[in-house]
Amino acid sequence: MGPAGGRSEACGHRSDTARVRDARSHDIGSNVGHMPLDSLLKGNGTGPLFARNRHATLMTMPENRILLIEDEPTTREIITELLRGEGYDVDSVATAGAAITCFKAITYALVIADRMLPDGDGIGIADTAIELGCKTIIITGYLEDLPTGSAERHQIFGKPLDPVEIIAATREAIGGPAAQPG
Repeated sequence: MGPAGGRSEACGHRSDTARVRDARSHDIGSNVGHMPLDSLLKGNGTGPLFARNRHATLMTMPENRILLIEDEPTTREIITELLRGEGYDVDSVATAGAAITCFKAITYALVIADRMLPDGDGIGIADTAIELGCKTIIITGYLEDLPTGSAERHQIFGKPLDPVEIIAATREAIGGPAAQPG
């Protein structure tokens, strides 16, 4: 098991891995794993990612599920555990590509993305999340380098993060955690 209960790269519980694999082959074709990231993220809502979400057939997830995209392992684990400790259902991944895989299989209420990712731009991922109906938060160590308009579309937080601020921003964006079935 890896950090955060072995769920840091699998879009949730291990059973989600099978759903991601099934979603890839059934809904958007097996070639999606070989498509460039920008092809999946077409901004006009016509890319394969959007076709998948318009016709979602997967099991409904808790309404306040969060996707965290952060490449730095310690920061990813701290934020994940902080939000889980508050009762949120959190999936955490390290790359833009992994985030796209999660988007294809799971519906999220909130996406928290690091600005600089090893394989893409967190703002592009957050823009995609908005098009899918998610609220978004960008975390960055480079506040001075944000593209024009980013602050109008996303909540922005500088690093190092204040845990109280991240929890407050999460509650403001999506409310408290969804009640879990007993």
